[in-house]
Amino acid sequence: MQQMVNVCARYGLLRDISFNLAKSHCITFSGCYLTSFPVVLNNVQLKRVHKLKYLGCYFTERSCRIDRCYGISKFYGSFNNILAGTG
Repeated sequence: MQQMVNVCARYGLLRDISFNLAKSHCITFSGCYLTSFPVVLNNVQLKRVHKLKYLGCYFTERSCRIDRCYGISKFYGSFNNILAGTG
């Protein structure tokens, strides 16, 4: 995994792309939480997380399925706001 991150870091240097290290995280989708080795990007160890937001969707490490709970609750909240404004 570290080699893939190194490739991304070199590509970023060549293309003048800077990674936001505060928003960069590491997650494994194998169902096991690997903590035996750090993943480092530009000399900063990435934080390992159990849930990851990507393009507005939340992914969990256990099942690699989209966590729909957040989207459903946000939909109902927005829907209720619309209904409250039409009274």
